[in-house]
Amino acid sequence: MSRVQKLDDPTIFKEIKTGMTSTSSLPGSNVQQMTVWFNHFKATGEIKLPRSKTQIGWVGTHHKVIHKYLLDTYKPPKYQYSTLRFHLEALANILLAIDKKKYKEITRPMWNKALEHQKDIDEQRKENKLTDREIENFVCFQDIVKIRDEYHDRWADKLKDKKLNMYHLILAMNTYNPPMRLNLVGMEIWKGKKEPPDDVETNYLWKKPDGNYEIAINHDKIENKRIAHAKKKGYKYKRQSIKLYEEIPGVTDGKRLQSILDKSLKYFPREYVLAGIRTHGSPMGKSSYDKAFETIFEPISKKPTQNLIRKSYVNHWYRLGAVNSKKLEAIASRMRHSVSIAMLSYVKVNIDCDQPQVQDDILPEKISIKPPKKKTEYFNAAKYAKQYRLKHKEKIKVQRHDNYKKNKDRILMKKVLWNLNHESTTMPRKDTVAKYKLKYNPREKRWESDLE
Repeated sequence: MSRVQKLDDPTIFKEIKTGMTSTSSLPGSNVQQMTVWFNHFKATGEIKLPRSKTQIGWVGTHHKVIHKYLLDTYKPPKYQYSTLRFHLEALANILLAIDKKKYKEITRPMWNKALEHQKDIDEQRKENKLTDREIENFVCFQDIVKIRDEYHDRWADKLKDKKLNMYHLILAMNTYNPPMRLNLVGMEIWKGKKEPPDDVETNYLWKKPDGNYEIAINHDKIENKRIAHAKKKGYKYKRQSIKLYEEIPGVTDGKRLQSILDKSLKYFPREYVLAGIRTHGSPMGKSSYDKAFETIFEPISKKPTQNLIRKSYVNHWYRLGAVNSKKLEAIASRMRHSVSIAMLSYVKVNIDCDQPQVQDDILPEKISIKPPKKKTEYFNAAKYAKQYRLKHKEKIKVQRHDNYKKNKDRILMKKVLWNLNHESTTMPRKDTVAKYKLKYNPREKRWESDLE
């Protein structure tokens, strides 16, 4: 197996946090990918899962099954090389978070496979071409702007419409300012006099006391690399703060974007930049964000990703000719990469944006917001169970009595465990420990029984 820097560099390996039991300290991207696996295995019933998605121990228990599922599922051409790489890296990271010594060598082939796919990705980049799937869903920047303006006009007529508000804001944040990666997803709004905290993995849109907005970046795929680079070079690292009110002349329109943000928040007060439409202001998740693009561009039969929106933006400004190198550097900085990376990974030769895909005379007719589907009345399990218990009250009573007689020790053991683990009782008696074979698990910080 090849050398893996994360495993074989003692300094880097020492920095890996381990002994975790929940998702609370995992990067958001790893949590999202683990949720995909959880939902898959919940649907198939192939492995036993915990009740809560926040527990991560099951990943270690069933890592072989998960690994096989990833290799069998995320194959090209249906999925890009990068998709499998992201999933393999997430699996490896979670295993190291659980127990880095135990799973160190188990994760090595995962890192090697991810590296192998990264080489394939790099080969594709050298060709400077969009893949067939990307071509199918690519939208030229001028067309994104037309659709953005159409959404603005529709929203202006229905300012209290939350869906129009969010969809227009997504387009505005990705066109009036250079589009970032997925930093908008989960981004919180901060209104304090002092700048938002920098010791968390939350990104913030800061509305300053003077009414201007800044985006404070605490976490994304390159933030840890930037921090590590600063440590290596021996200088104090300061996170990037994107000031929307500072214009890149002829490129950004921060003044208009700030006005849109004010109006958006006025008619839809919330704690997040992008909030769920039907979830009372909770953050819009990645799947909902992707679905928003699918709905927005449905009239022209496109399903672009955030990465394609970024490629569209870069190709527009880098091909324009009138944008000097200083402006290109400013654009790259706000997109959180370099000009050289933009030229290598984003500028593509097989893009033709001379002829617009969206015609002005058909756009108003084509784009529409679908009304919400009528609520389907689903089977109510709780209601049915309540009615069943009332109808068969005496029968259930007899069954419970018989069950208690048959499984008395196990039932009482579970009751004791529940009391101990919910702090109703702090320390069991010696005879109770012996009778129910109790033991304390210091790693999980909970009581268990050998009778389970």
